[in-house]
Amino acid sequence: MKKIVTARKKKRFKNLPLLLIALPGILYLIINNYIPMFGVFLAFKDYSLRLCYHFLSRQ
Repeated sequence: MKKIVTARKKKRFKNLPLLLIALPGILYLIINNYIPMFGVFLAFKDYSLRLCYHFLSRQ
């Protein structure tokens, strides 16, 4: 059992340099491609400028 656990740890650390090299690219993709998608739904939202003006004029 102990040999199996050490073998798994060796496999993890074997791929660590490759993961560290890929990490900047992965972060770039997440930041520039996926985070802006949260704002895309605003383009399809049904909103009225009259309601916004009415809300802002109250304050």
